[in-house]
Amino acid sequence: MVGETGTGKKLVASWIHGNGPWRNNPFIAVDCGSLDHDLIGIELFSTGSRRTGRPSGILAAVNGGTLLLDEVVEIPLDLQRRLARAIQEKEYRLMGSSKHVLFDARIIATTSDDPVVTIREGRFRNDLYYRISAISIYLPPLRERKEDLPLLADHILRQITRAKGSGRKDHRKLSSDALALLLTHEWPGNVRELENCLEGAVALSSGPVIQIEDLSLMLGTRVSAHVRTLKEIEREAINTALRNARGNKVAAARLLGIGKTTLYRKVRQYELGS
Repeated sequence: MVGETGTGKKLVASWIHGNGPWRNNPFIAVDCGSLDHDLIGIELFSTGSRRTGRPSGILAAVNGGTLLLDEVVEIPLDLQRRLARAIQEKEYRLMGSSKHVLFDARIIATTSDDPVVTIREGRFRNDLYYRISAISIYLPPLRERKEDLPLLADHILRQITRAKGSGRKDHRKLSSDALALLLTHEWPGNVRELENCLEGAVALSSGPVIQIEDLSLMLGTRVSAHVRTLKEIEREAINTALRNARGNKVAAARLLGIGKTTLYRKVRQYELGS
């Protein structure tokens, strides 16, 4: 999976695992960039338990399940070679040992960089790339799929409600003004930034509906600058929705979470065309 930081690659990987035939087996996510390069080989390939003699590394733990390698290009090149061989031969040799261990797991790898470029730069082995790229998924940044934002925001708010142990009646919703503001934001941090923004807004809000003021602390000066020009925000949000819906007003109203009669009235009010 290729996508900018925060586009939800881990969430997609978890969904793939949870909806596949191995869903009852382990799902292990490894942040390759955070592992110590001197220890990552032991973490992955183990040296075997001295007490039991059984392998104890990540590959052993995930056997039969799904292994997510987040930012796979951060793995040292010599270990990339060992990993490619393990995937191909369905077995690997323990670190510092001649013992071979069977290995069978689904591999999902992610990168925020173009894999072809990283291969050209010598950071990513092409043999590993070709072993794991039978299926490639590109996750576009949130700014390129704002038509997804209303449904995505509602999904995140429901997740926040469940995480708090609250019932459905406590599910927060966005006011039309708050949604309009979210639609005008560029979201450089992608889905992760949206999650953080909504978590903060839920904490700040005092009622069941999140208002534009609840977003002020999370989006900083962007909100304070636009609170005085709310009509500008609304006009831009409607214009964006119409553009994303390719002029279909019914679809645009659905994206905005408003009735089509309201949208027609707003289109006339802001002179957005016929």
